Amino acid sequence: MNGSDYRRSLSDAPRFDATETRFSAWTPLFQERTALILHWFDLCSKTQLKFTRDCLAESVPITRMDFTAVLPRFLSLYIMSFLSPRDICSAAQVCWHWKFLAEQDCLWSPKCIRLGWFLPYSPSDHEYGARKRHYVACTASLDILTPREAAGVYGTLNESLTASEDYSSSRCMKMYTKVLFVMVSLCRTSAD
Repeated sequence: MNGSDYRRSLSDAPRFDATETRFSAWTPLFQERTALILHWFDLCSKTQLKFTRDCLAESVPITRMDFTAVLPRFLSLYIMSFLSPRDICSAAQVCWHWKFLAEQDCLWSPKCIRLGWFLPYSPSDHEYGARKRHYVACTASLDILTPREAAGVYGTLNESLTASEDYSSSRCMKMYTKVLFVMVSLCRTSAD
């Protein structure tokens, strides 16, 4: 379809088609500008059109294309699943499509489950971003302690054990040592 064919199809179309409505907020003169550009392309020779195509390919190479717009949604989500939660939140700021992908529950559900954070309810099919909100709420309520504060709350690893704890841990160590010794001797006799 060349420019004049496209122009004819635009003139045959109803006055308020989807294209006009979609781009009307972008510019009120969209159809006139489109017709003018297509008219310029009608006046160009094939070599000029090839040159224009090559210039556009250089200025906007295919490598700069948004992979989320090209790939199916499940592949885009699979790629984004390898990101950390902080990186997913950063990616959500790229554009509205990336924000839509970054809010999907299938990205946040494994991260919540891995940390043992389960939703107290089952989200409806129309609820959007419930698991991300839950993840953010759970991380906001975490206690972040300095080592000195943690030692005060939970104790330190250098604390001495009580006599009964010391006795039970030494019995366990002796039992593990005997089991390992028996296993090693069985492996040596079976190898001979």
